[in-house]
Amino acid sequence: MADNNKGVTEVGFKRPNYSEVRGEMDNRAKELFGDDANTSDKGVLGILNGLFGWFLAKIWEVAERVYNSAYVSKADGVSLDRLGNNIGITRQSEQHAYVTLTITGDPNTDVPSGFLVQTESGILFETTYDVTIGSGGTATVEASADQPGIAGNVGSGMLTVITTPLTGVTSVTNDAPAQNGRNYETDEEFRSRYEKSLAQGGASTLEALRASVLDLPGVQTVLIEENDTMTELNSVPPKSFATFVFGGIDEDIAQTIYDTKPAGIRAFGAITTNIVDSMGSVHTIGFDRPDTVEVYVDVTLVTNEFFPADGFAKVETNIIKYIGGTDADGNGYIGLGLSDDVILTRIVAAAHQVDGIEDVIVKLGTTPDPTGTTNIAITSRQVAKTDATKVTVS
Repeated sequence: MADNNKGVTEVGFKRPNYSEVRGEMDNRAKELFGDDANTSDKGVLGILNGLFGWFLAKIWEVAERVYNSAYVSKADGVSLDRLGNNIGITRQSEQHAYVTLTITGDPNTDVPSGFLVQTESGILFETTYDVTIGSGGTATVEASADQPGIAGNVGSGMLTVITTPLTGVTSVTNDAPAQNGRNYETDEEFRSRYEKSLAQGGASTLEALRASVLDLPGVQTVLIEENDTMTELNSVPPKSFATFVFGGIDEDIAQTIYDTKPAGIRAFGAITTNIVDSMGSVHTIGFDRPDTVEVYVDVTLVTNEFFPADGFAKVETNIIKYIGGTDADGNGYIGLGLSDDVILTRIVAAAHQVDGIEDVIVKLGTTPDPTGTTNIAITSRQVAKTDATKVTVS
């Protein structure tokens, strides 16, 4: 391999592999010592070439990684983190899910901070502050997952086991799903957010606003609809914009919209938060959450002898992971985002990830006992969700 064909070239970095390095060393040896030089694996010269060639090939690998570390599409790990620092973004760490609990018991019973509850499968939550059961026999309190990650995004009604029994407390539940638990951001996820964050440099543009909201912890998808006319358009008032956000904390979203939006343009939405500026003026910031489309899936499998004993449960979980929702063990999965259609063939593919399946028949719908055999269209203001009670595998 000629020198100008390896290393940094006009088409990028060209790394020779071990056999190419070894071949070049053998050829050079014969140039120096004659064609009769013994460069075979059993000859002294060949053994030396093989030994040093292996180390040189490793050095070429290091050189390639150093070269790639300068490019977002190729960098990984800490090198990718440092590229993010150049534009002011950092990798999102693991995050604990949070939920509102309803505690039932005797009036005037004090429930201390750190009161533990869990799902049937053992996903543990603890209350974050003291609360007293009111005269009506109930109290609501915030709780956070004991461990960070998406496993804490349990569905509604899943937190029913009292881990630390307390006199005067008879039951506990969560009326709404836990939210905002997330795993450590992967290289792929960070690269995607890096590209989207480049738009933040355009202050007061829709792309800058979208990028800023996307950068918030727990936010998965953002859609912004603008109405720059003098009449209402798609339910958005004149000279306003509506932001639809999937995931994230209400207060953080409202503050980011206020910090980024154009002056004098209304941030419209059903969820409103009052933001106080540095002069003490109050600004009402609105945004919306997407409508949830409940997806029902009926799967019939044709299996063979390699199908595992827990295969039906694995297929069910794989489908829930794809669409998004809560599995039979109370584990939550992000799944599809805003406006992502439910694709039938991807459900088939999710099922085939389990061994021993010869054929998959899928019926889809948005009501129980589905009969559809085509994709489910999701609009720009919707997000698809399912759970273990809506996925049947047989």
